[in-house]
Amino acid sequence: MTKNASPKVSIIIPVYNVEIYIKDCIESLVNQTLRDIELIFVDDCGNDNSMAIVEKYAKKDNRIKIVRHTKNSGLSASRNTGIEHSSAPYIMFCDSDDSYDKQMCREMLNNNNIRFTETPGASFQDMGFKPKTMIASKRFIYIPDVVLHYRKHANNSNKNNAKVFAVCDVHDDADKWFAENVGNDFRAKKILNMSRFANYIWNLRRLSGDARKQFKKRFVSDMRAQMKSKEIEYNYMDSRQRVKLKHLCMNSRFAVLSYIMHMGLLLIYKTRIHNGHTVSYLFHKFPVSKRQGF
Repeated sequence: MTKNASPKVSIIIPVYNVEIYIKDCIESLVNQTLRDIELIFVDDCGNDNSMAIVEKYAKKDNRIKIVRHTKNSGLSASRNTGIEHSSAPYIMFCDSDDSYDKQMCREMLNNNNIRFTETPGASFQDMGFKPKTMIASKRFIYIPDVVLHYRKHANNSNKNNAKVFAVCDVHDDADKWFAENVGNDFRAKKILNMSRFANYIWNLRRLSGDARKQFKKRFVSDMRAQMKSKEIEYNYMDSRQRVKLKHLCMNSRFAVLSYIMHMGLLLIYKTRIHNGHTVSYLFHKFPVSKRQGF
């Protein structure tokens, strides 16, 4: 991209104490096949040599823009800062410990007042950001290629039980955004709610002990509220997801039987009169394909 050309895509990269990863990240971005891009590195006041490495690349590539915070503000705030300094019609994000495939940069958007939720420890913001962009988009396309290389390490948010309700926070923020920017699109609201359900299931699976019990109460409360308001679209769920929802939220005989069937045994409920008393029992008729529970 020439110095006076307008970029087609702004890529925002928050930087905080990632000197062992940042070079791989930068190399993957400056070598994109789409050349008309700007790379916005947001200095979030780390204490290592990450920004020195960025500055070295910036001297050789005029597409690199550096924005500095005056104090450490976190990943979400850094992304929001990058949005404010972007100049392209489309925006993409890359964490500084991750990298892009060379073909990654094509099209994204920068409209509809979409921002990341600033959760503690920068937890799970993509879970709220993704449905916002999908609902706001005139069209979107899934591609079968792996173009983002996600790095897993000991400090990943998805391994931290302390962030029990961060998933709830990002979806609450998505609901607020929806009310302010979309309005009465009932079908889109059901899509947003389906995203909440799927991410709640994921969160429940990763938690254990008291954290799991605490989150399960919130899960049940939120899902029952959506069911009461008829904002759950069962047609968007597969049979396993419907069973999970009923098992969690309904204190009914049908829910228990459905879950038992889901776990791999078809049990038949029967009631008989024995010595003047009504006797109800379950018996195993035949096995069905076994599936893992949650």
